[in-house]
Amino acid sequence: MWEVDGALGEGGGQVLRSALAAAAATGTPVRIRRIRAGRRRPGLRPQHLTVVRALAALTAAEVEGDRLGSRELLFRPRTRPTSGEHRFDVATARRGGSAGAATLVLQTLHLPLVRAAGPSRLVVRGGTHVPQAPPFEHLAAVYAPVVSTLGAGLFPHLQRHGFLPAGGGEIHARITPAATIRPLQAEGPTPVLRIVIRAALAGLPVTPASRAVAQLRERLGDLAPQVLVEVRRVPADSPGGYLYVAVERMRLPAGFVALFGPDGEPEALVADLAAAVRAHLASGAVADGHLADQLILPLAFADGPSRLTTERASGHLLTQARLVEALGLARVRVDDSVRPVRVEVMPLASGGEDGGSRAPRD
Repeated sequence: MWEVDGALGEGGGQVLRSALAAAAATGTPVRIRRIRAGRRRPGLRPQHLTVVRALAALTAAEVEGDRLGSRELLFRPRTRPTSGEHRFDVATARRGGSAGAATLVLQTLHLPLVRAAGPSRLVVRGGTHVPQAPPFEHLAAVYAPVVSTLGAGLFPHLQRHGFLPAGGGEIHARITPAATIRPLQAEGPTPVLRIVIRAALAGLPVTPASRAVAQLRERLGDLAPQVLVEVRRVPADSPGGYLYVAVERMRLPAGFVALFGPDGEPEALVADLAAAVRAHLASGAVADGHLADQLILPLAFADGPSRLTTERASGHLLTQARLVEALGLARVRVDDSVRPVRVEVMPLASGGEDGGSRAPRD
């Protein structure tokens, strides 16, 4: 059995999600203590409880501690992840509903279902554009294309937006199984093909967002041979909006988001958003700061070592590296003495085509 300290690294929900995804993918029981010890409100929140119950349903797992606020969890999977059609809703985890991140739930279910016997179709409801979580655009235009080229197919579609506080967003996704995941070799940047600047608004005026998009185009227009812009209204259960900048390249696209609510000023977000895009491109890194940490776990299951560069050694990246090493899945080397930061993921074993464990079951 794996024993995991939820206070590892940043001590957030990432440790819980990644440990559970690895346990479900390998069939290894895991006990997690001090869940989200580094957060102001520790223990399981609705999106984390949804992950626990979803993975339990996929693997017929025995679970102890699956309740809101729980700081300790035992998860003992009993079957290989079950492919097919599945539906999960973060709102059901708490009386009165929740806008917990549907994107994080989907991302956590991805790896276990890649190791299922057949393809799966998922519907996940919750927040699609909420703080401290990847927006749908990053999931769909950055993470999903990269892991799909490695063989771990993920093909998401946004059915409905979900903002705070009501949530109610809906993501549909298709996941294809893979006997192996190919390693990634991406150390040198490739030319920028185009930049796409998008604003989406639910129940908010269009004019401020249109001005913000125009300002972003002016600030970023010299970085790509083509810059496309889009401003659109979207239906949602709560008012909200976002600015998103997609950097499209031949390999490893990048994405940057700024969220705002009814009291927010989109134009006030332009300078920081543009600076983030420029800093990433100036760094020479191939993976943006969010993609780098998201890739560590799937690359730990690859059939060979992977190498990539990123703009910074974020807390999320270092936490994920420490976790996969603690689980015995891979050795991870993060060299932040150079710029861009170099990351190497060296898997230690193969889980096998039968979905078996990388560590002995207890």
